Amino acid sequence: QVALPFFCLTQIGMYEREKKESFDDLKKEDQPAVSGDGKMDVDYSEDDEDDEETLYELGQRYKSKYEAKAKEAKSIEKNSYLEVGMATDRTFVVRGSQIGVFKSGKRDEDLTYVGKINQVKDQRGNLFSPEKAILHDQDS
Repeated sequence: QVALPFFCLTQIGMYEREKKESFDDLKKEDQPAVSGDGKMDVDYSEDDEDDEETLYELGQRYKSKYEAKAKEAKSIEKNSYLEVGMATDRTFVVRGSQIGVFKSGKRDEDLTYVGKINQVKDQRGNLFSPEKAILHDQDS
């Protein structure tokens, strides 16, 4: 038997206690992984710089595809829903993943732009286009 550092012996002891089997019964190629003796099958240190560039390029490519899809979707989007609130005197217009907010003027034909809610997202942060609009608080 080769003398192992204390850390390796601790790792081996934890493995044997957890698995309820002897470390010596483990395959020879799996023993370094359990004991943590520092030996690795593959040296990854040479490829680190190339991986960072590749990840950066991949990110740039994904970003450009996403921006192109977003521009295309914006040009196609049309108003899909209209909800008029009587108590709050607000009108909501759904267009894609945005909601425009307007208020009524003194005459029935007057609408004043108040603002918009950009990028409606779900709880996970994914953009979506609302399929229904429902008013609350005395506006039903």
